[in-house]
Formats: sequence, C-alpha cells, structure tokens
Amino acid sequence: MAGIAASPVIDNETQLRYALTVMGCRNTTYWLGAFIFDVILMMIMLGVFVLVLPFMDLPGLSNNIGTIS
Repeated sequence: MAGIAASPVIDNETQLRYALTVMGCRNTTYWLGAFIFDVILMMIMLGVFVLVLPFMDLPGLSNNIGTIS
C-alpha cells in the first residue's frame, strides 16, 4: 500500500512523467509500464508467500484444507 501512495509523490518530486512526455512517451505507455511493474512485483511477493506458507505450520490452514465448515 505504501508503494501506491508513494508513487504520485515520487513522480511529483522527480517530474519523471513530464520528462517522458517531453521525450515523446505517451501517458498510456507510462501508466501501462507502471502497472506491469506493479503486477510483476505483486506476483513475486505472492510466489514467496505461497512458498513460505506450508512452513509456517498454521493449524487453521493445515488441518482443514478442502473442508467447508
């Protein structure tokens, strides 16, 4: 969540979007690149979570897998 809130602040300080617009980059390309970066980062964090989850030994997750209560 902090990354989402910090993105406009960092953009305002660095004027990166303005510089890219001056160089000919469209706003759509800028936001698509930012979105793809965020999705890749999210997938990496999700992968780490899925790999670490079995080693956490949480009784609520390990005892009732596949059952609906």
